Amino acid sequence: MRWPAVALAAPLTYTVDETGLSADGLQLGEVRAAIQAGLGTWQAVSCGPCAIRPIAKGFGDVGVTAPAAIGLGCVATTTTGCVQWGPNGNQCVFIHAAVDWPYSAGVIAMTVLTARTDNGVIVDADIALNDAAFAFCAQSCSSDRIHLEAVFRHEAGHFVGLDHSSLPAAVMHGVPPKVIVKPTPMTDDDVAGLCAAYAGEVTPVACAQPEATTARQPIGAPKTKDGGCAAGSPSPHAPWRWACLGVVAAVCARRGWRRSA
Repeated sequence: MRWPAVALAAPLTYTVDETGLSADGLQLGEVRAAIQAGLGTWQAVSCGPCAIRPIAKGFGDVGVTAPAAIGLGCVATTTTGCVQWGPNGNQCVFIHAAVDWPYSAGVIAMTVLTARTDNGVIVDADIALNDAAFAFCAQSCSSDRIHLEAVFRHEAGHFVGLDHSSLPAAVMHGVPPKVIVKPTPMTDDDVAGLCAAYAGEVTPVACAQPEATTARQPIGAPKTKDGGCAAGSPSPHAPWRWACLGVVAAVCARRGWRRSA
């Protein structure tokens, strides 16, 4: 699954549930900053040739709104599954009561994607946080709390269409560390996954011609990886393959970050 090029031409907008995480002692401003930082990690990913950024325009926080039902931020139609990708909300929702959390109690967060069944193009994405079972933090974190930016860094990978990685060190690994007091650094596996998923959505640009050197390096010769012109190798983890059973317009994928026992 992936967002279409036309959606990537402008910031992918999202809204934040106005209920926030006040029970965890977090101000709404801290919550929004942590979400932006988590999403921004993926915006910074660059691919060859010449450091193309798949999500060049980044992510746009368009404010706080009343909480919406998870996965229902878009209106179904018979043609696209949802009313395009702009006005659907792409909400970041916080579930404060266990009775309202529709997934396993061990799931820290869940991202629900709605996409077209004919080509896998995403039209809506919602991220839900399980505030009923877990406590979160934004800055200095004790071992009994989960760093909010770390959660949104992982869920942002799902937001842009990636599935879980089998590499334990990866941001997109399906089982989080036992203690999450800071964000997990991005790995080559995470970068390769995003670059492979959006390889057909970015337009290659001409690499700058290297200047002549005393060694008379031929103009146009391949540059070293430090020069930024070599294309990266494809991800060992292919983009998530999705299936549609009895659905005419849209398919929803649910990807959660589950705390191990």
